[in-house]
Amino acid sequence: MATIQFLGATGTVTGSKYVVEAAGERLMIDCGLFQGAKELRERNWQPLPVPPSSINWLVLTHAHLDHIGYIPRMINDGFHGQVLASSPTVELAKLVLPDSGHLQEEDAEHANYKGFSRHKPALPLYTYEDAVKALNQFRAIDDTKKVVDLAVEVTPGPQYRFGSMEIKGLDLHAVYEVKRLWTMQPGRPFNAEYPDYFLNKLREDGIFDNLGKTEALLKRNDPELTVDVTLVFQPPKPPAQPVQEGGL
Repeated sequence: MATIQFLGATGTVTGSKYVVEAAGERLMIDCGLFQGAKELRERNWQPLPVPPSSINWLVLTHAHLDHIGYIPRMINDGFHGQVLASSPTVELAKLVLPDSGHLQEEDAEHANYKGFSRHKPALPLYTYEDAVKALNQFRAIDDTKKVVDLAVEVTPGPQYRFGSMEIKGLDLHAVYEVKRLWTMQPGRPFNAEYPDYFLNKLREDGIFDNLGKTEALLKRNDPELTVDVTLVFQPPKPPAQPVQEGGL
């Protein structure tokens, strides 16, 4: 079941942020600054209820500051995903975000000069450099082709290799024939679909007459990163004997 969480623009019209969660994935729609009264602006300094590192994607509706102005801060706090937006929105963000970072620095400098901040020293929510760096995570959607270019980072898992094979339920001649037809070599990358494919191929090609039930059992050896295979051949069931009617 999908859920939606409102992190901004509720009870006010600024700080637009919505998080949609489904199937263990999180999508944020807009990531804006709270603007206006001091009470609202102070919300920008509060941590998000949802860890930024847990958000997979960020989609922007448009480039107003109350919809994109929090992005550099969220990236500084751990968001590593992609920011998806239309081409015009991306181009406007290249102007709006660095300018916002510059204003944040000016506001902090002014607060330190006047001494009215309770923080010593007053710091910007994010800097000009933070804003420029954040733009590296933007990806423009092609509005004409309805496609988007994505940069996908894949972390490969462990590569298991084929270890050994045991055959049960066949005589020596049939065992030799199975080993001759089996093409996966020890030490090579293991294909988990191959054992079942191999058994089905034996049946389809009619290699053995009256082939009964077959099964491929896999045993994974995690320390060695190998998989051993046991092929089980069961004899076919004998045909049912006709029932003879008795009589006197």
